[in-house]
Amino acid sequence: DKGPVYRGYKYLRVGYDGAPVLVSPFYANRWQGVPPKLQAEIPVNGCSGEDPPGHTAPSLMCSCGVYIVKSLDRAVETAAHTSYGNYLYCEVEGSGVIVEHELGARVEVATIKLLLPSACVFCTNVATLLKVRDLTNSVYSTSLMCKQCAGETGLAYLPLENIALGFGLAIDWDRWEGIRGWFPKANPWDIYG
Repeated sequence: DKGPVYRGYKYLRVGYDGAPVLVSPFYANRWQGVPPKLQAEIPVNGCSGEDPPGHTAPSLMCSCGVYIVKSLDRAVETAAHTSYGNYLYCEVEGSGVIVEHELGARVEVATIKLLLPSACVFCTNVATLLKVRDLTNSVYSTSLMCKQCAGETGLAYLPLENIALGFGLAIDWDRWEGIRGWFPKANPWDIYG
């Protein structure tokens, strides 16, 4: 018995550093392995709570841990306010220490179970390609794009289906219609990425 699990959703950036990488949006933590996992870590300068340094993450008295939200709607809504269209969504399973809260949970270990589609950074079509503009240190110089908007300016275009397979994952393209409504028409001049 592997213990209790928490099922929920997350959004991730897709980067490129000699090969595709999955990265947490704010701390640039790379998900490792097949299937990809992320282990919660305590920041070097400690957590933003009352627990002593060196405690196991997550803890009740601080904000550490890998965050998972209960609903896909919440993951898409949060990501859309952060950086339009440059995230993939995923179903994840949290294990180890689990601290539940109103919108989801903080967990010790999160494992990606399934990737879900996202919107092109320039339109509301489904993104099927990762456009890479810099072949080194490209965590923040990639864009998720549809084939129609990709153009010819990128150094590489990688099909998202191939990226998913490289991580031992599938993409549930059938979920696109449920996600698409969250994305308003983008203004390319307002887009970072």
